Amino acid sequence: MLRARSPRHLSLSLLSILGMVAVFFGLGGHNVRAQEIFSHPAYTQSGTCQQPGEIISTLSPVSSTYDVDGVPMMVPGNVGAADSIEVEYSSTTLPTTLAQILEGQYIVDVKVSEDDQDHSVACGAIGGLMLGTSDLPFGIAPIAQSGHYGTGWLHDNGDGTTTLDVTLIYVGSSATPTTGATIPVSIQNFAFTPSTIAARAGDDIVFTNNDTVPHTVTQSTTSGDGFRSDPIAPGSTYTLTIDEPGTYEFFCEFHPAMTGTIIASA
Repeated sequence: MLRARSPRHLSLSLLSILGMVAVFFGLGGHNVRAQEIFSHPAYTQSGTCQQPGEIISTLSPVSSTYDVDGVPMMVPGNVGAADSIEVEYSSTTLPTTLAQILEGQYIVDVKVSEDDQDHSVACGAIGGLMLGTSDLPFGIAPIAQSGHYGTGWLHDNGDGTTTLDVTLIYVGSSATPTTGATIPVSIQNFAFTPSTIAARAGDDIVFTNNDTVPHTVTQSTTSGDGFRSDPIAPGSTYTLTIDEPGTYEFFCEFHPAMTGTIIASA
């Protein structure tokens, strides 16, 4: 028999099952340690993690203080094992049913900070295997090698609202990925996929034109000194190697609405 549990505990349990983290709570904790406060703005948005759309709802910040409907619920400070893995968490009551949410294509997008909401640390598409008729867990993956992994958990409250729990852990960014990797990018349906490309200096980014018309990959720069491909014919490829770390925005000269960003680390 499947017994119902609160979404908050279900979400934390899922992290344990995945082997990502084990969290123990107790009233009699000892060895309280100072804890740095982390807080990431989060949103539900239309579209995909590769091509986010409009913001549908603002979620409680995913925070080490465990925000529930915008209210911090825990006093900063860790208890128990010194080598425990910190969990950032938020819970938000959405004014809609789970069935209505599943009618569309939506994501949970977790941003870097209040000061940097142009970049994301993690993102997950809302979808997957239902547990019963009221609960849906889904995964949240790191963006641009941020090292932030997590889960989302939707629970239909039966009163026209749905609770969305988000958990996040930081396992460390990729410190020593090999250079010279090949990163594929598809040009299809008049879009670059992915539109945000995480790379390292020295990697080869291979653009493949899967459309029926030519495109270009041209750096957005006023100086005119950036990279610029020749027209890429349908079925053809263009290989770009970024030599220096930095953020490079690009577009298609034939279709200026087609844009993308390369974030190259050292």
